[in-house]
Amino acid sequence: MNDNTDISCLNCGTKMSIEAEYCESCGQKKIKSGLNVFDLFKDFITNIFNLDGRLFQSIKHLWQPAFLAKEYIGGKRKGYVNPIRFFLVMLVLIFFLLSHAMNNEAFDEGTMKAISSVEQLKLAQIYDSTVCVISPNLSVEEEQTLRDTVFGQSKKTSPRIFVGGNFLGWKIKEYEVTRHDAYSMDTDSLFVKYHLTNWYDQLFIKQLIKIDKNRSGSASYFISKLIWGVILFVFLIALFMKLLYVRSVFYYVEHLIVIILFGAKMLLVFNVIMAIQLLNLDLPLWNIFVFLVYLMMIVYLYLTLKKYYGQGALKTLVKSAILIVVSTYIFILSVTAVTLISMAFL
Repeated sequence: MNDNTDISCLNCGTKMSIEAEYCESCGQKKIKSGLNVFDLFKDFITNIFNLDGRLFQSIKHLWQPAFLAKEYIGGKRKGYVNPIRFFLVMLVLIFFLLSHAMNNEAFDEGTMKAISSVEQLKLAQIYDSTVCVISPNLSVEEEQTLRDTVFGQSKKTSPRIFVGGNFLGWKIKEYEVTRHDAYSMDTDSLFVKYHLTNWYDQLFIKQLIKIDKNRSGSASYFISKLIWGVILFVFLIALFMKLLYVRSVFYYVEHLIVIILFGAKMLLVFNVIMAIQLLNLDLPLWNIFVFLVYLMMIVYLYLTLKKYYGQGALKTLVKSAILIVVSTYIFILSVTAVTLISMAFL
């Protein structure tokens, strides 16, 4: 084919000039008729995220405080990822990493000891009911020595299945239910022993036992539901931002975009940190590095608020501190609400 002649779009057949990069009819990028493995995987990634080069363009400018928010709100949207899509991609990725981390350790040491103790005591009870029939001439001392030799010193005490207390000034109810009792007793007997008469206490303990016995499955379930808790948090914190800047002429959607883009950056940083931790690399001074990264995120929040809202340094510093404190409580409320609803249907 002569380079000066027109060619046809391979998708819709419309004639394209040699200089054209995209088809004017269907919008598909001009491609060659051949296909190789690289093209196949490139198309796969592009179609999954539908981002082309905009994702990398957005990530590049994400490190400039308030830049993307100003660009997007100002109408320059062609070259960047939609903030909501960007945020959701980062959110799904971090919950995927969390789920993977949870699946690596389905039971902790306390759970395994509780299961072992229950099984041990069940065998000991069978032994107690049969030893006197099989060996009636054993003395009490000899029987106890034999029992301890076979089963060891069985202990009925174990850690509590849930420990409450004070958290950020909130009083969380404590339950005295031990893991041993939770694993060995039926729920009705458990409620009687620990005087759990309220329906919400009974429901809470039932769900805690389910979670403790199947930590891997429960963790995956809650992680999938917590996505909605984070989304609720974003909308609520944007509403608080509207109140925090009530004297400024900013629409709610502007606050929402600022929070979404800041959240996307935080999630991106968390994803990188979590991915490195999952590799189990023995990195020197890793904890100090992570602390400094989190500290930089606080500084980044201050710079974002200052550059976007244009207020003075002191006023922005105060509002940044207020936002950090209030957002902590709003996040806890959002996640707790979704968690309680999830527990009711677990």
